[in-house]
Amino acid sequence: MISFLVDEDVNQRPLRMIPAREKGFDLLYPEEGDYKGAHDPEIRSLAKAQGRVIVTCDKDFARSGLHPSVFPQGVLWIRPLRMGQKRVGEILARFCSFQLEQFPENPYSFEGKIFEISDQQLVIPTVDGS
Repeated sequence: MISFLVDEDVNQRPLRMIPAREKGFDLLYPEEGDYKGAHDPEIRSLAKAQGRVIVTCDKDFARSGLHPSVFPQGVLWIRPLRMGQKRVGEILARFCSFQLEQFPENPYSFEGKIFEISDQQLVIPTVDGS
């Protein structure tokens, strides 16, 4: 089962509408994981300790040095920060379709990858020397 840690800045309503467990996903929300109000370093530590992919809209994660070694399970960085639940749902659906098409054998392997997802594009930042 793939595990995600949902940051509190993400519009959670569309995520909560997905039958995640039935689809093989484990989503941890701030109030369930007791990290509501936690700072970015705490979020990173929790995700790393539990082997979870971080789902965030927080631009501060970019400032903290989005590097695979800091986020070993990966990051889904949804931009822009504020958008309606329908838009978040559409962007995530497009992302999942892309992953299924491009990586049919293992579409949800995010290890060492940082995906920046927006209305216009999907960016996978690369880091020299990594």
